[in-house]
Amino acid sequence: MKSGTISSLTPAARYSSTISRTWATEPIIAACCGGFARIRSSFAYWQDIVIEHKGDRTIVGGNGFAGCSRQTLLQLLQQRCADEGVSLHFETRVDAAAVETRFSDSDLIIVADGVNSQIRKRYEKAFGVAVEEKRNKFTWLGSTRPLDAFTFFFRETEHGHFCAHTYQYEEGASTWVIETTPECWEASGFAAMSEEESARRLEEIFAEELAGQGSTRG
Repeated sequence: MKSGTISSLTPAARYSSTISRTWATEPIIAACCGGFARIRSSFAYWQDIVIEHKGDRTIVGGNGFAGCSRQTLLQLLQQRCADEGVSLHFETRVDAAAVETRFSDSDLIIVADGVNSQIRKRYEKAFGVAVEEKRNKFTWLGSTRPLDAFTFFFRETEHGHFCAHTYQYEEGASTWVIETTPECWEASGFAAMSEEESARRLEEIFAEELAGQGSTRG
């Protein structure tokens, strides 16, 4: 495999130093999330972006990234809320039409209900929302393969190309987002496959890159 390296002009510690400056200069945020040290200690850190394609390996260094399991992050945030006496309510549906009346005594309402947010849709004109759906198909999977960089793997099949966007977010666990065109997706038969069948087929396509490690659904 051929290998090349590109060094970024940005210091390798950019991400880490940015986090430190943010929390040092934002006392309100620091006060609200005093458990940030707990969160930060759960981060997986890496510096490089790696592109592997047809036997070539290109390394782009000096970027600086950090990742964390969403489950771990939620658990830490919930613990911090409990420490501060915050009342948490789970499995509770909030109707978009009732937001203003239900939370009429609130100074700030934070909405985080996903890409298909009904609350954002209700206020899309006020928020200036613009949504554009792209063509490519992708699926969010995971693997136990260790990774020390944000790595892009490319695979060419008889029906087209697949790209895997991969990175490690905690010890023994990495994210694998697999992307392809609608034409390749259709010709490869994924439209007729179950989630389990799709995962097994992608394991076959990226067998070399997975290095004997299986995939899990994200």
